[in-house]
Amino acid sequence: PRYDEERRRVGQFTETLQEQLNGWSTLKELKRLGAAQTKVKQQVDGIYDAAMSTTRARNVLRPAVIFGQSLSMLLTLGLGYLWFQQGALTLGLLTAAALYQLRLIDPISTLLELLDNLQSASAAYRRVLGVEPMAVYTRPSHLTPSDTALKLNHLCFRYGPEEDWTLFDLTLTVPPGEHLAIVGPSGAGKTTLGKLLAGIHIPTSGQLRLGGVDVAELLASLPDRITLLTQETHVFSGPLADDLRLSAPETSDEQLQHALIQTGAWPWVQALPDKLQEPVGAGFRTLTPAQEQQLALTRLLLKDPDIVILDEAMASLNPTQSGIMERQLDNLLKGRTVIAITHRLDSARRADRIAVLVDGRLNQLGDHDALLQVDGPYRRLWQQHEGQ
Repeated sequence: PRYDEERRRVGQFTETLQEQLNGWSTLKELKRLGAAQTKVKQQVDGIYDAAMSTTRARNVLRPAVIFGQSLSMLLTLGLGYLWFQQGALTLGLLTAAALYQLRLIDPISTLLELLDNLQSASAAYRRVLGVEPMAVYTRPSHLTPSDTALKLNHLCFRYGPEEDWTLFDLTLTVPPGEHLAIVGPSGAGKTTLGKLLAGIHIPTSGQLRLGGVDVAELLASLPDRITLLTQETHVFSGPLADDLRLSAPETSDEQLQHALIQTGAWPWVQALPDKLQEPVGAGFRTLTPAQEQQLALTRLLLKDPDIVILDEAMASLNPTQSGIMERQLDNLLKGRTVIAITHRLDSARRADRIAVLVDGRLNQLGDHDALLQVDGPYRRLWQQHEGQ
């Protein structure tokens, strides 16, 4: 149990640190850097306590073994000396007995070290096996969503039975065609909510429905309906056309070219020596972050989903590139439901509604103008953004 606790705390610390680094600018705008540092320090202290607990458990047995070895050596030499004085034992036999006693020490020490490594490895292996019990859902053929409305009803989520709630009691309806922005401080649960809406995670409790059907029952077909686009775009090694066809395998070269024109990527693709057949990715041509994001946008366009979830999709781009990509997105995603997770309030203000998450709860909901009229986290965030 001590090793399990140490591994759990290390994993929790790594997750928190990564999330806070990704949301550093938001924390700075909300003046929550001190609180974030306090949280990290508390988790580091927790790791230290867990490590000291396993160290104490390890050191209980080791000193006892060393003491036993020393005592047995002392008895061997003491009794051997007495028997040698009495003539019952030769000096050679006494020396041999002492040497045999010493040779017993190394195997026992090695066994203790192996036992410690085994316990540590077992704890790590149990964390890997923890993924296995997750239920596998399939879509019954008779269930068909009536529309593309997303409805959250008292939705709650946490990553494990002993973990704190990441999202708690969220109730929200996103009608078809709406542009909803989700904002909030780092650690509020925005990215987790995006993964829940995309079907990557399953709610711990409550309901998440698409067109009146539980999302858990639609996982087999959900990727065709909902697409999650993040800032972490991966370009697969091989011809550029193969990378684009991951979302639509039957697409022709003419259709790929048309999609690339719509996303603004065709000029630089056309300039490549082999155009659509140009090898890209690891070991081949390296693309810029803007080019990678244009490819991701092209894959999204070819997939043609009903609902698009954008999780800080433009965070890796500079303001100029981000502005260009956002205008392209606005044109390409007209008529679709768009849920944008962002810390850029200039982007959020253009949404039909803005949902403000704080500590895993839905704190505010409304359009930009309405939220500014209320003394709440959104207005304070906007004032920080405007430098007031």
